[in-house]
Amino acid sequence: AECDFGWLNHILTVQTGGSVTIPCHYDEKYKQQKKYWYSEIDNIYRNTTEKNLSVIDDPDQSLFTVTMRNLQNKHTGTYGCVVDIQGQLAVTYELYIEVQS
Repeated sequence: AECDFGWLNHILTVQTGGSVTIPCHYDEKYKQQKKYWYSEIDNIYRNTTEKNLSVIDDPDQSLFTVTMRNLQNKHTGTYGCVVDIQGQLAVTYELYIEVQS
């Protein structure tokens, strides 16, 4: 599955060690679908909470909230909120995070 990250509409600058919360809104008709947080750096789609990452889907609010903590320079790059619509991955929101020391 390919995601086209040719267009960028959001750039976020964060200090090293800082954290960021991204609210990803989606159409309520996608309540039942799986949501992912995509990282272009390592080309991984995540939908589980890990050490410095929490991903929470709240279907009642049609909201997928991602929090990244303890950001480092290596985390600089493009990220996206992705909805799996019957095997087709649709980017609902994308941003470039720049981590500055």
